[in-house]
Amino acid sequence: MSSWQDQQRAVAKALGRSQAGEDLVKETEELIKQRGEDLGDAAGKTFIYGDTTQKLGFYGPGDSRPRFFEALGLELAPVVKDNVTEDEFWREWPEERADELKSDLYISVAEDQAAAEKFKNDPMLRTIPAVAEGHSIFTTNKTDVVSTLAPSPLSLPHAVDVYVPAVREALGSQSS
Repeated sequence: MSSWQDQQRAVAKALGRSQAGEDLVKETEELIKQRGEDLGDAAGKTFIYGDTTQKLGFYGPGDSRPRFFEALGLELAPVVKDNVTEDEFWREWPEERADELKSDLYISVAEDQAAAEKFKNDPMLRTIPAVAEGHSIFTTNKTDVVSTLAPSPLSLPHAVDVYVPAVREALGSQSS
C-alpha cells in the first residue's frame, strides 16, 4: 500500500512540480511531528485501531490509519505486530479472545454514538483491556475518519487537530 507521501510525490511529479511536492511532504511530516510532541506522556503508548462496522479485528501496520498514529508518536500494540504482516490490511479476531487485545489505547471507527456504546457494553468486547479501562476513542464523524483513511497534506492538519486532543483525553495524558 502506498503511503500518502509516495502518492503526493507521484502527483507532484506528474504535474512537473516534484520540488513543490517534496516541500509539501516535508512540511506535513514536520507538522505531524510537532503536534505529536503535544501528546505529552501519551507518547510511546500502544494502540490498536479497530472498526465497529466490521467483525472484531484491527488494521495492520500497512494501513494508513495506524501509520498516522505511529507518526504522531504512538506504538502499534504487540498483538497487532505479532499477528499482521506489513502487507495485510485487516485481521479479524475472535470475539471470545477479545481480552487478548492488550494495548494502552483502543481506537475505532463507529457508525454513530449508539454503535460505540453498544460495542463498549457488549459482554465480550468490553473485555478488551483498553475499552474496559475507558482508554478508547470511537470516531463517528466521517470527516475525522477520512482524514486518516485517505490521508493527504490537506486532511492531515485536520487529523492532528482532532486526534491529538482525543488521545490525550482518552489516556488522561499530562503535558510533557
